[in-house]
Amino acid sequence: MKPRMTIEQYRAWMEQWRAGRLRRYTSGYQELYETATMYAGDGDVWGWGMSWFFATAHVLHHMTDTDIPAEWQYRHGIGCDGTRWRDDAETDEAASLYESGIVTDADLIAFGDVINRYLDWCRMAGRDY
Repeated sequence: MKPRMTIEQYRAWMEQWRAGRLRRYTSGYQELYETATMYAGDGDVWGWGMSWFFATAHVLHHMTDTDIPAEWQYRHGIGCDGTRWRDDAETDEAASLYESGIVTDADLIAFGDVINRYLDWCRMAGRDY
């Protein structure tokens, strides 16, 4: 799969992000982001990104009527019906934030978009497996 941006474009985007010149996210997005970063300590950037990508997509698929963005290329797996889709800590955290009303559909999509771009960066940097 061809990445959507080059490493130079990504660096420019991150510079804009850090300077606060990109869109502001809601408190629900911030809560989801802060929760996700608590799990980022082991250095497995690809595994962390994939875990949160699928957690976000699973919550959207199972708990909302919102369509998952086509560019995510998400396909629901077999055997993930009922409550079994909530069998990891990341998905359970995301689902709990959504159930509590802290996180909205729009927050999930915004976060998923960022994670999707992050995974593109991981691929470009050779950090995928």
